[in-house]
Amino acid sequence: MPVGVILLHENGRIVATNREADRLLGQNDGLLGNSHGVAAAWQGGSEKLRGLIADAAKTVEGEGTAAGGLMALQRPSGKRPLNVLVAPVGRNVFATDVKTPSVVLFVTDPEKKPQGLTQASARLYNLTASESRLAELLVQGETVVRAAKRLGISHNTARTNLQRI
Repeated sequence: MPVGVILLHENGRIVATNREADRLLGQNDGLLGNSHGVAAAWQGGSEKLRGLIADAAKTVEGEGTAAGGLMALQRPSGKRPLNVLVAPVGRNVFATDVKTPSVVLFVTDPEKKPQGLTQASARLYNLTASESRLAELLVQGETVVRAAKRLGISHNTARTNLQRI
């Protein structure tokens, strides 16, 4: 899964993580994890992150109405910020013998290129290989002009492919 998933107890402590979350936490670049939970690499980010987590946990307890929130975590390395979505988790979502998480964090790294996107998009949306390669570059933030140059196609061909997409 290309998205890091971190399940937190109502007190903010980590209950479970997936492989991608472990990778991101292990980098200590924007998102930090310890025995107390998660934090941002910079103080202002940590305060905002803790606030979103606390608000989401209150919602699960019936003491609030916050639906969570989205924030960008700046990275000391200078790479593009991590994107973090904080959301409350409903009760009884997991097996009763598991510590019940109250909050889930979905963390994406814009620097990590998803594997197999071209093939998956071609199958899902019935795209040609050329159309799916263009779509992949556009999703990564390229302009149509730069994507056309990278693909070695004319601007008009790229525009035609974009219309088909």
